Amino acid sequence: LKELPKSIAYAGVKLLKSFPLRLLANVLAFSSPLSENIDWTNIGRLHCQMPWWEDAMVDFMISGGYNVASHIKLINHKTLV
Repeated sequence: LKELPKSIAYAGVKLLKSFPLRLLANVLAFSSPLSENIDWTNIGRLHCQMPWWEDAMVDFMISGGYNVASHIKLINHKTLV
């Protein structure tokens, strides 16, 4: 994602915060009445409504995001990783 043009990144972020996409995800994930899914969709979108959210998401995507692959070998405890 580091090489992703910012215009494409912003378009993707706008799609991710869209009500229809989030409602569809809720309907597919939960077998609740539509009114509950609408409530959960609105609650789940609260952070997306912050004025800085789109810029923060694009900056995170272009920075490469989390890259923990090199740290996994440092885990000394028994894990499922």
